[in-house]
Amino acid sequence: ENEFFVDADSEDEEDEILKEVDVFINPELAKTLYLLQYPLRPLRRPYDKSQLVKTRFKPVNRKLELDFKIDTKDDYYDQENTTQYDTFTLTSNSVPLQTNYAIGIFSEGELHITPISTLNGGGILQLRPSFAYLDAADAKKKKEEKGDEEMPEIQVTENKPVQVQFRKQDTDRAAAARLRSHAYLKQQEEEEPWKELKYYDSNAIESKKALDKLFATKDQEIEFPLSAGQYLDFINPSPASVVNALHSISIDPSPYNRASYMARCCETFPTSSIFHGLSLQTIKKITYEQQIELILRAATMLNFDKIVELASNAENEEQILQVLYKIAILIQGVWVIRTESCSQLWPENRRKQLEAIRNWLLLKFSETRYITQEEVTNITRFPAGYPLLAQLLTSLAIPKKNFKEWEFRFPIDYTFLNRYPSTEELFSNYWQKEKDSIINEINTMDPFLMNVKNDKSMQNVQQVLELKLKEIVSQILIKFGVCNLGFLQANLNRIKKSSSADITAALNLPSEILTNILNEISIIIKGCYCIKSYGNPKIDKFRNILLQSFQERLSLTRKDITRLMIAKLGEDMPKEMNGILEALAYNKGASWIFKSGEGSDHF
Repeated sequence: ENEFFVDADSEDEEDEILKEVDVFINPELAKTLYLLQYPLRPLRRPYDKSQLVKTRFKPVNRKLELDFKIDTKDDYYDQENTTQYDTFTLTSNSVPLQTNYAIGIFSEGELHITPISTLNGGGILQLRPSFAYLDAADAKKKKEEKGDEEMPEIQVTENKPVQVQFRKQDTDRAAAARLRSHAYLKQQEEEEPWKELKYYDSNAIESKKALDKLFATKDQEIEFPLSAGQYLDFINPSPASVVNALHSISIDPSPYNRASYMARCCETFPTSSIFHGLSLQTIKKITYEQQIELILRAATMLNFDKIVELASNAENEEQILQVLYKIAILIQGVWVIRTESCSQLWPENRRKQLEAIRNWLLLKFSETRYITQEEVTNITRFPAGYPLLAQLLTSLAIPKKNFKEWEFRFPIDYTFLNRYPSTEELFSNYWQKEKDSIINEINTMDPFLMNVKNDKSMQNVQQVLELKLKEIVSQILIKFGVCNLGFLQANLNRIKKSSSADITAALNLPSEILTNILNEISIIIKGCYCIKSYGNPKIDKFRNILLQSFQERLSLTRKDITRLMIAKLGEDMPKEMNGILEALAYNKGASWIFKSGEGSDHF
């Protein structure tokens, strides 16, 4: 009677949809949201937050401590213990995310989800009792015992020459080993000051205000351009397509437009969509070599422990390492797919340049955790807006400081480096050997503006840069009113010295592009440039008459201006619009004289 039978005909029937729920993704608190776990405390016995007396936090090291009052009248409290404590402390450990976590709130038929992210803050903290007080008590006891010992007799010895030795400067490898040592990390943690926090219970007004931030405030459709067939292939590819996919490689897309990139992959490279939708069931059916290659191409970079976990068909870690040596390189203890293993599908006319750029980025990240956008632009000579360069960067690093800086995507994997020091040394030697070649390759590659006509991506970038240049030139013309070419160029050079990478790239466009822009947005009077329009009809109707008049005569009296305005518009120019006259000319006696365009005319 416990058997369960399925009607064969029922498979053709559609499942009834019982309820539809709108889902909202709200990233507002993603960078500051922490999930607290208490692994040693059962759910039925939560800590009494009313006894919480102090809360402190170290945001850089993600260290949280909670001090609770001890009930000294409790039956389990040891009244006979000579060392009495009235508080106990819970201290946290940061836990790496093994999957995707989110906080969800279901309200009024809507599900609001806030992701938990460790990239720019937030994450999971596990809290356990701290026994640091025992260490302190033990240290105090040893110090007291040492103080009770008799002072040793002082021996007077004759003076002898002392040989002075100088400590050798650390090698790069020794310095790296010192920086990842437990003592150094402990020192860094202890040097960060505690930040005192105030705890609010769930009924407090402050808690309710924070809870409100978990609700999305914008009702905006999430772009998802995949067809049903593309989506199914994305989440559950067939074993045959997995094997075929090993012959296709694509760059890891920017996380800010992943859905549209997936659609482009499915349209252009049908098998490449698997790289971003691996089915674990499918992975188990292929060899461990194929597993490792496919996994790493999908992720671009991974920790060794995660690779071991996913490469389930490998018998031991040595097998995995042998495959990694062939297809990946080690950077900061993290395995990153080699450039030659992920460049076959890049645009052919840009492939060598992009390979040189990626190898240079890998070299830099082997030396440091941060690269500035200015350095990337100066070295690569590619503007930040170039799509494939942006994809290269976001596949390897996380943007910081409003995209002015890039941090290597994964934290340093000290666990692997300590477990396999010989592998670290192997790749340290590799980078030293390849460094000159990589730098020479990027220094001698073609500039990015070559072959623009044959490169649609570059055409799009140049269009963006031209619009930026047009905006800058317009602002200069509006600010100074009249500019000759030398004065305009001097202002562009001044802006170039203190601007972002994209603006610098725009200002480096060929001179003929600047000429075309000036012809489009300005008129020429006496060899000087003036903006054609302010974009305001009420102002432009008076200004256009002034421009026409100065083209005919370089000096006008106020009576001339009034006569022209009444003749052509039927009204004089209001006094509040005298500013448009002052932008074009300077007053000398009874006359208004057209400016020289040098920016030094007096008013």
